Amino acid sequence: MTDRNAIPSAFSASRSRFDAVDLAQDLLDGYEVRTGVAEGSDPADTNLRYLWTDALAVSAEVRLAERRPELDRDRSIDRIIECVHATLGRHRDEDGRQGPLSGDDARPTAGGLRIGKTRPERRVDEPFDETLEWERDGQYFHYLTKWIHALLDVSERRGDEVALRWARDLAETACEAFIERGDGSRPVARGAMSLSISSTIVPTISWKRSIDLRRVLVPGGGTLDPLDGLATVTRVATACARRGLDVGSLGSHIDELASICTSASGWATADPLGIGGVIGSGLRILDALAEPAAMEDRALMADLVDFALLDARAGLEVYERSRRGVIGHRPGLGFRELGLSEGLHRARRHRNRFESTASSIRDAPRRESISRSLEELSRFESLGIWIERHWIEASRRGLSEWQDRLDINEISLASSLLQRAR
Repeated sequence: MTDRNAIPSAFSASRSRFDAVDLAQDLLDGYEVRTGVAEGSDPADTNLRYLWTDALAVSAEVRLAERRPELDRDRSIDRIIECVHATLGRHRDEDGRQGPLSGDDARPTAGGLRIGKTRPERRVDEPFDETLEWERDGQYFHYLTKWIHALLDVSERRGDEVALRWARDLAETACEAFIERGDGSRPVARGAMSLSISSTIVPTISWKRSIDLRRVLVPGGGTLDPLDGLATVTRVATACARRGLDVGSLGSHIDELASICTSASGWATADPLGIGGVIGSGLRILDALAEPAAMEDRALMADLVDFALLDARAGLEVYERSRRGVIGHRPGLGFRELGLSEGLHRARRHRNRFESTASSIRDAPRRESISRSLEELSRFESLGIWIERHWIEASRRGLSEWQDRLDINEISLASSLLQRAR
């Protein structure tokens, strides 16, 4: 197995100036060597998979391919996807169960995907340990949504229907497994994105489930999961409708997720990763509104976009005040802050093109409120650039705050830099 510390960093003390895209490419190349994706890597390293990081890496590779079409990045994209499905789409080596989680190699995402934690999942007869649970394997809803977006990015760039079908399989599986319905019922597929919310029982989303999805390991999902789920499933359904593919049960899942979102008290948070996630989810729903195949209840979806961006603004102001004048690098904060910087770059891009899509929002006050939020969020993009430079300096200095989470930190930085370059 490769000595990870022997892989040269993308940074050096002499590299005082850099091109964002060049640096992102170096970061991705280093990650792919460390995790066995690059040609000539140690095959044993391909087992070093972590779903969140791999999902960000695939999406970053897609953006790098857009910026540098002369580079052959498709091979890297295909290799990461292959490694994830061959590793996280199957039971662990030490597990008595064998084979793909879906039971069908042709549908590698239909059984979900493991997180990629170092410890095996908690057994039925083991007591719950909150600290240890963070190190145990299983499935997370918000990790599955990350992989869905990665597959959609690949599908949209290549016109790849196989990747879209994998994304649809995973979206259906995630919703059917993680959405907890108070009456114990299962969703009824209506085959359309109607958002006709009629149930008086508001569902919830569990936080973590077992590898086979049969057990809840940690109940009560994060407050941002429903919004993330709604944005993700809406994007999948819209992509399927655009290509004439059956949306399956996605319409009913959109209804369920929207009902959770409309009953939520809000999505304001001072966590930088959370703020970036709220921005990203709101903007993905905004993108869907501009699609001819979008759901019928545009007014409700526009409301949710507005609320999400307003909450992101509120959280950002709190976060910015708390970060003002702080010089040090705090452990575990690198990838979280870089998730915010990526969200701020997204907001700037959407502000620049909002006029061309604003007509999809018929309510003038709502349209104006969204426009103001995009303008306000865009003004914080300089904070995103500061975050990138702040953590680049941490990497140059080899600080433990960066090195301890090297893979997720470097891929988050690459993702943010490539989002800024779009």
